[in-house]
Amino acid sequence: MRICGLLFCMMLLTSCRDVEKESKIADVESWIGKEIQFPTDGVFTRMGRDTVFCFPKLPYTIVNYIDSAGCVECRLRALEWKDFMNRLEMKYPGMVSLLFYIQPKNMKELIWILRGDDFSYPVCIDKNGDFNKGHSVNSIKLAN
Repeated sequence: MRICGLLFCMMLLTSCRDVEKESKIADVESWIGKEIQFPTDGVFTRMGRDTVFCFPKLPYTIVNYIDSAGCVECRLRALEWKDFMNRLEMKYPGMVSLLFYIQPKNMKELIWILRGDDFSYPVCIDKNGDFNKGHSVNSIKLAN
């Protein structure tokens, strides 16, 4: 009887794993330490206006790539990124840079989104999807 109870507990514990969460973690971990080649013809912009942008030389970089599939506004989540960037800078000042590569279906819509959310952080407009072509980026949806 004890053995049956123990086996039941083991089955219950192993079946309660969050497979989706583990998959997301594995996707992110697969990119850690990889060298990323950035497209040379990307145009960085701040709310639709061209800007001169130099890649920051910080120890860590987070790259957010958004392709043209689906709702760009839903996937960009600009307000959440602004909050995250502020918290990151407060906790780890001068340690982490963020790069945004966006392949929009509609350029006017993207500019409207960036201006509407007052998202003044530079984003690279990747009209031809060159970033994805060079890296075969899988879509990793980290949050709902």
